[in-house]
Amino acid sequence: RGRRGDPPPTKSLPCEFGPLLADARARYQLQQLLGQGAFGQVYLGLDRQLSEEGHTAMVAIKILQSADKAPRVRERLMEEATKVRRISHPSVVLVHDRGVTAQDEDYIVYEFVEGGDLGQRIGSVPRPIPPREAAALIASVAEGVQAAHSAGVIHCELKPGNIMVTQAGEPKVADFGVAVRLSAPREFQDGDAADIGGIVGNIAFISPEQYRGEDGALSVQSDVYALGGILYLLLTGELPNGSTVGEIAATHDPKTGRTEAPRVRGLAHDVDADLEAICCRALAPKPANRYASAVSLAEDLRHWLANEPITWMQPGFFHMLKLWARRKPALAGAATLIFCLIVICGVVGAV
Repeated sequence: RGRRGDPPPTKSLPCEFGPLLADARARYQLQQLLGQGAFGQVYLGLDRQLSEEGHTAMVAIKILQSADKAPRVRERLMEEATKVRRISHPSVVLVHDRGVTAQDEDYIVYEFVEGGDLGQRIGSVPRPIPPREAAALIASVAEGVQAAHSAGVIHCELKPGNIMVTQAGEPKVADFGVAVRLSAPREFQDGDAADIGGIVGNIAFISPEQYRGEDGALSVQSDVYALGGILYLLLTGELPNGSTVGEIAATHDPKTGRTEAPRVRGLAHDVDADLEAICCRALAPKPANRYASAVSLAEDLRHWLANEPITWMQPGFFHMLKLWARRKPALAGAATLIFCLIVICGVVGAV
């Protein structure tokens, strides 16, 4: 028997898996290990039931580790997989099925996204990506997260590794393994944290209150913080809470920790003040100072991409004029030319 928290042994591949079909074959054939973590493993699988000649249906199958897991946690994880099936959004990976094998293995069948995850794309040593690319990606992710929130699910573990990216570059939120119900009583959420092992979520991106395990920490605002953290990483190439366990603990210390969001422009000079303000608002240490919803963050990012003003920043006249010029470059160019001609004619006439 392995130690608590050890990943289970991987399966010998390829192997048969799941319920039997009418021809006595297993519905799934596991072909490749895609990844593994504390809660189990994810395999690339062939779905024979949905395949037809010339068109194979590939899926991602997450097999949950049952050893050393409290029954309530196991039940909750599978319950959340069922609830995520209600989410229908292009920026969320679909859940096709769930079940328990004859060997008492819980599993969830997901849509397979061929492009891999965002963590793989940015690499172990992240480098900043163009601001517009980063903003567009996080806007889409935030819209997917909003769809989950609207279905009553808080993700709780948003990170690059849980964002799949299609070959066309479209992101899809994945892995709701530690998600909680938005309507769950506070004591139910806190109890889950204890059962899972203390801190819920990836400490590189979780909010201060989620890191500290405060009452009601598994919330919309915590998911918003994680979205801001991923945006910060994409813009700067740096992790939002620190790069070591000690730095993260210091960042979230309730007495001496960070009181303001980390600045972006000191690390990324090509990021303008508006985009920095959006990122900082999502990363505000206090939940009340963050965006009230994921869709609010997405809308501001869409406004920024469209060169539209961010209203809560109360932009001045000249800033509004600059944004208008970006939206209407031809018209702005013509207006500038006309203004210059008027000035020149005035000068000539005065002479």
